[in-house]
Amino acid sequence: MSSKKNRPEKNAQDAARDIYRVLDANVNRAKEGLRVCEDIARFCLKDALLTRRLRHLRHAVTKILKSSRVDRMKMILERKSTEDPGRAFANKTTKHSTAHLFLANIQRTKEALRVLEEFLKLLDNQASRKIQETRFDTYELEKSTLKKFPALLDPR
Repeated sequence: MSSKKNRPEKNAQDAARDIYRVLDANVNRAKEGLRVCEDIARFCLKDALLTRRLRHLRHAVTKILKSSRVDRMKMILERKSTEDPGRAFANKTTKHSTAHLFLANIQRTKEALRVLEEFLKLLDNQASRKIQETRFDTYELEKSTLKKFPALLDPR
């Protein structure tokens, strides 16, 4: 039996709602991940430059969305956090150090930016390209941070 027969067909309006929910979740995920890293840089690593660079990336995500053709109000209105099946997976892992938190959250950010990049291609190619640039900036920031603070690679 084909798996297509088990899935209800979505109309364009339902598909658009799904896109906006994915965008909303990943904008939040990217900015939250950057904020955790920013606070680690500020309070634990006490590195003003790294803090500023992380804040700049977080603000860049907001600026890109604000200047895009994405209806930000629709993103919020389509949010269904109480019905999100992914909530069951949340908070299942234990972090043992700020280094572990940093690594997990920079990874979370990179993944969320990639999802944004792909889904924005459906609505605004220019915003997608800007998010791609932000993702690559995040890779470079991760690299320079780990070079400066190699102990982050050994989270205990």
